[in-house]
Amino acid sequence: MRKTLLTAILTLGVALVLSAPALAHDPDDNGQRDARQNGYQYGYRDGYQHGRVDRDHRAGYDYRSDDYQRGDNGYNNSMGSRGQFKQGYRDGYKTGYDDGFNNRNPRYGWGDDRDRDGDHDRDRDDGYRGNNNYNNYHDVAYNTGYQDGLHDGSKDRGTGHSYRPHEHDTWKDADHNLSTVHNVDKQDYKNIYRQGYERGYQQGYGRY
Repeated sequence: MRKTLLTAILTLGVALVLSAPALAHDPDDNGQRDARQNGYQYGYRDGYQHGRVDRDHRAGYDYRSDDYQRGDNGYNNSMGSRGQFKQGYRDGYKTGYDDGFNNRNPRYGWGDDRDRDGDHDRDRDDGYRGNNNYNNYHDVAYNTGYQDGLHDGSKDRGTGHSYRPHEHDTWKDADHNLSTVHNVDKQDYKNIYRQGYERGYQQGYGRY
């Protein structure tokens, strides 16, 4: 009887030791999923806007922007692993770009300010940031940046300058048309402006 009890205790102890590593990994796994999901949503937003602008300007299909390459736009340490965030961001960016370029409705409740019923009002609420003003200044920032970048890129190419999107004051300041929108996070506007600028500069310089 004593031998049987000792055997049972030892067996239970071994089982607990073997299961400990698996249990210890559960929080990490959840954190990785959260980081990937956050990255995917940020990437989808940026990719969708990029694809929509390329469609509107009849540019070639190319999602490989600087933001896509970096893969960490919007990341902060509270989101978990940067590597997992970047993986999710790039996956979301490609999907968002494809949806925007092919004129599909966005898969989240934001970013689609197209007027479906002809009354010149937006038909969807902004589920991503919680207010319709975000749609407005996001478009203003990105499109203004795109046009400025297109101009500077074309000029640099025509005058024989090297590829230098980040050396222009327009990219550094990133505040063109900021005064035309209200209740805006200034840094967010600048980040979005630079996304558009880099894409426009790439197009203007002839790097498709």
